[in-house]
Amino acid sequence: MPYSHNPVIGTNHIFKKCVYFFRATSKVTCGGELKYLFSCVDEDDWPCLVKNKEGEFDDLPDSESPELRIKANRFESNKTYTFTLGVFKGTQNVTASVRVKISPGTPPTVQIKKPKDGVKPVVRVRIKSSTSGTTSFNCEGVVEEGYGYVDFDDKDKVTGEFSGEGMKFNQRRLRFTFKGLRSGVEYKVRCYAYHDDTPDEIGESTTTFTVESPPEGGALAVEPAEGVSSETQFSIVASEFISDSPISIDYYTKDKRDRLTLLESNSDASLELQLPAGEGDDGDIDVVAVAKNKFGETKAAAKVRSRPKQFQAEDFDDIDSKMKDLEDQGDEAGRVALAHSVLSSAKNQEGLEEEVSQLEEETSIVITSLLASKREEGSGDVGDLFALARKFKPQTEETKTALVDEVTLAVEDTVPDSVRRRSDVQGGGGESRKRRRRAIEEDTDDDDESGMSVSEIEDILATFENLIDTTVVNNNTANFLQTVDSVLINMCKGLPLGETSVALSNLGILKADMNYLDNVDTTFLNVSCSNCSMLNHSALAKFGSEIKQMYNEWNCSGDDELCNGLCIAMAQYPHDYITAVTSPIRLSDVVYVELKNPENQDHVPISSLTQPAFFHIPLHAGYSQTSGHKCMLWSESEEQWSASGCQKTQAFTRDSVVYVECNCTKLGYITVHESDDDVQFNTQTSTEGTTQAQSAPTTTATTGGMSTTKGKENHVATAELSFDLDYNTVITDSETKIQFINVVEQKLADTMEVDPSMILNVTISPGSIVVNFILLAPEQNPSTSLNYSLTQLMLAVNKQQFTVMLNGQEYTARNGSMTYEYKTMTGVSPDEGTVTTISEEDESKLPIILGVVFGVLLIVIIIVAVLFRRHLAKQTKVSDQNIRGSTTCAQNTGYQGSVGNDMGRPVTPGNAAPVETQHSTGQKVLREIHSSRRLAAKPCGDIKPGAKFNEVK
Repeated sequence: MPYSHNPVIGTNHIFKKCVYFFRATSKVTCGGELKYLFSCVDEDDWPCLVKNKEGEFDDLPDSESPELRIKANRFESNKTYTFTLGVFKGTQNVTASVRVKISPGTPPTVQIKKPKDGVKPVVRVRIKSSTSGTTSFNCEGVVEEGYGYVDFDDKDKVTGEFSGEGMKFNQRRLRFTFKGLRSGVEYKVRCYAYHDDTPDEIGESTTTFTVESPPEGGALAVEPAEGVSSETQFSIVASEFISDSPISIDYYTKDKRDRLTLLESNSDASLELQLPAGEGDDGDIDVVAVAKNKFGETKAAAKVRSRPKQFQAEDFDDIDSKMKDLEDQGDEAGRVALAHSVLSSAKNQEGLEEEVSQLEEETSIVITSLLASKREEGSGDVGDLFALARKFKPQTEETKTALVDEVTLAVEDTVPDSVRRRSDVQGGGGESRKRRRRAIEEDTDDDDESGMSVSEIEDILATFENLIDTTVVNNNTANFLQTVDSVLINMCKGLPLGETSVALSNLGILKADMNYLDNVDTTFLNVSCSNCSMLNHSALAKFGSEIKQMYNEWNCSGDDELCNGLCIAMAQYPHDYITAVTSPIRLSDVVYVELKNPENQDHVPISSLTQPAFFHIPLHAGYSQTSGHKCMLWSESEEQWSASGCQKTQAFTRDSVVYVECNCTKLGYITVHESDDDVQFNTQTSTEGTTQAQSAPTTTATTGGMSTTKGKENHVATAELSFDLDYNTVITDSETKIQFINVVEQKLADTMEVDPSMILNVTISPGSIVVNFILLAPEQNPSTSLNYSLTQLMLAVNKQQFTVMLNGQEYTARNGSMTYEYKTMTGVSPDEGTVTTISEEDESKLPIILGVVFGVLLIVIIIVAVLFRRHLAKQTKVSDQNIRGSTTCAQNTGYQGSVGNDMGRPVTPGNAAPVETQHSTGQKVLREIHSSRRLAAKPCGDIKPGAKFNEVK
């Protein structure tokens, strides 16, 4: 029977339902419940492999019911699978099979949002994948008569993301901008995408648009070519800019980092002014003219030499007079430009400290006033004022506070009110919104999907460096953290999937990572940056599988469209800007981690993880791994650092840097404090991103029968097992925790046949309940003893026989959860006279004991096999002649049914044809295979089972 056409993605395709019944004439043996067994083989008769939640291929999931639901996209495409269901009761069984072909699915959907004619040429594309495989896409200019051509390989013409290969996503948003296109010309652009397993099935979209261009051409001349800062009057002339619409010109200086500092805004094509001192001994400086119209901007530059002026104290009388004249003229920007020019030379000269401080204070007041007026007007050049503000340091607390408030409000205004912040969820977050002086308009047109640039953000952070005292916690530091929250929202906005953005400052490092989450449960991420000079070392973060499973593919937009991943917003601060607590001593930087929605930058709350996140936090210089450490999490509700939600699991040294590992079920502000009650025996040596556990003592003490001494090496094993339990439900307080550890330790000793004093440092931690311990080997035959004890424990865990009792409840360790690793530990031994171990004589008998055990097991297996064959021989035999049913239905629908006593070799009744149908991996429907049966009222009556396979939406 030929395969039918692929069902269309999204349609309500359902297989025809036909029930084919089988009737056995013999009586059913009394007793027994109905049992169901699903099996599946591919076209090569190999067992089926399906993708699990981690994207890895695994066996077909078990089902104890007559129903198995599984998504088609979990199978490999372009393959045919045969599913078989067996129904058993007593000595009777019936089987039925169906063949299904899994097709790759329909092509991706591509949608282009056409840019508005006559505005900036920004193109947005949305690509929706219809399978779980990888997708490739590309956008290109169309060569066609009557249209202008855009060469996407010309980076001067096209910027942004417009191509990608072998990428895994549900939907992806592209954004690219055209520059330098000819005004009034119509252009055509095409974007297409395909699934990599079916490159011939292409989804595409085409659009046309007409643009107006930014100013074209442009030249800049500065005379004289050489002069003295704050003394020479330079003549600056911008010319040859061509535009069909009005233009304005802003003038800047550019430093060696290509950072622009405003000289004059909205100026004429020519002006005269004094320039600040250039960099280096020669005073070289670049002057840049930026010509703007409503469609974009064009730059022209000229290089001049402006040497620093040698000021005397009396020169400032003349400077004060000029500043007063500019104030009378209402030229606030001119006052800032003059002060900038003077201070660029005077700041580094001796004997002028008082005059410099006074001028900085006065100019900071002017900048505060300019920020307030520009922010109220909604002017677009607020960012230019940030670049100026960083160059001036206010001298009074009153001016600092006023400037902090204006900078905070200006940055706050870049974030729509609709964005849900962390403070909105945690409480106490409404205050900042009430302080707004200008209601921000929602961007319904969505023309600008990008946030602030990194240079703008670094200007803001540098401004705060002049405004806050890192040793004091006050309103200014609170505003700084609020500004960082707004900045991180901007950093996430428009960030392409798979990319990161980093902003540097001496106050802290900010980072946004638009992460797929594919490897966040196995790979550590840098919280800041690996080679930042502002910090000693970056902290590292690894998120548990729970976050990956929840947000690797999720509904982030509120409709039926799925998104991949999250924006991970992170910061690492060398100071504590939250509280001025000096005791206990803070041993590390403060790390901040938050998750944000990639579509709208909303805060994604993470309150209680069952699979914790891990943080490797470097300690400050001078603190060792033998210091007492405690992982701390800031509690908004308690307004203090709290150990609830974060636990220290170990300390280790990597590349001569001491790290503390914190196991956290919540996200937020995390740091390490000094602790007097910390007892820790685990250390690690590792390379970047990976760790290898090694056990070592950090104190000389006696703990649970263990004493630590110096200089002696012992064979040990570090081991771990887990219970699938909710940690917070079982471990309700410290007393319960101690009780649980005690019963686990005794069970470990009984199972491994060792004295409890040989089990060291038993700890439990969330995720679900993870038990870690160290097993110390006896001095005689240490390797043999360790191997024997650990094997006993692993067998008990894998057979689900490792069970403990706590408060009347029985808890069993998860099958397959035990792992261990052999190590050496220096200076650890049990107390003398307390340890009972396997004697040398007993150990010499160990091979004999094991041989006897295996021999008994072999005999048992043989007996079971013989009994099973006799059991099969007695089963009721059912022939083809006993079958009653509608063969017509079977022929018409392609149903295959069989009955017999051998599940591996079903018998096909009559002329029934095999079911052959197709499923698409892209369909958003569930495939259901189930059986329906008719049983007589009496448990020992005739069995009348039937079987059907169908697909449901």
